[in-house]
Amino acid sequence: TALRDPIEDGHARAKSPVAATSSGGSTRKRGLIVGAAFVLLIALRSTTLQSFMMLLPRYFADLNYEPAVYGAMIGLFTLAGAAGTFAGGFLGDSFNRRMVVFLSMMISVPFSYGLLHGQGALLIASAILAGVLLNIPHSILLVMAQQLLPARKGMMGGAVLGFMFASGAATAWLASLLADQVGLGLVLTALGFVPIAAGVCALVLPSAACARAGAGQDLKRRLPQPTNRLPSPRHICRRSRNVRRRADQARRFLSRGVSLFCGKEGLDNLDRFI
Repeated sequence: TALRDPIEDGHARAKSPVAATSSGGSTRKRGLIVGAAFVLLIALRSTTLQSFMMLLPRYFADLNYEPAVYGAMIGLFTLAGAAGTFAGGFLGDSFNRRMVVFLSMMISVPFSYGLLHGQGALLIASAILAGVLLNIPHSILLVMAQQLLPARKGMMGGAVLGFMFASGAATAWLASLLADQVGLGLVLTALGFVPIAAGVCALVLPSAACARAGAGQDLKRRLPQPTNRLPSPRHICRRSRNVRRRADQARRFLSRGVSLFCGKEGLDNLDRFI
């Protein structure tokens, strides 16, 4: 056994770099999966939201609704979206953000269907609730993106907002092309079920506690660590010499300016003042 112990220890030391490499590879793989799910979530949510806002007026016009009626529906849908953005921020601060996004996407599906096929009070309620639920993830996604890269919060916020509008506009254009082939009602009905896939993508994202912990560790690494070492006497003398030299330079500069504009009399007054 005495001869086997060093050999076994050597094998253990030889395996430790491999274990560290595999751990790092799994972490990178997990990060790629989370990033892809986050991007797909933004694109899928924007697909339904932007397509509804662009194509619903034509859809209601084809159903022989008066412009005042479907204009009011689109206005309620948009106004409810603003309320949903505010509610999403409040819910994201109070509960698990991942589950808030998941539930809002799933619950929005029946109200999106009711917005397309309901009438009367059901149409009004569906327009309001669909607008609220589809916009709840808006502020949450911004915060989650900023937590993924805490050192570049402004850049991440702008990138996420830009990708939201760009992906929504592109998919709305594709939906309009498809609607010319198979019908606008069928396309909008299918788009009403797209938030289900967005909700599934939300389950892949890290929870709020994990995101805050990762952001805190990253910030801790970037902040300078406090030290208990006192400055040496040589360092203090060097700093004092630098301060005196800069004070002399400032006095000479001020004296030149006063002598240039006020003459010798002003320079004498400056010497008495200093």
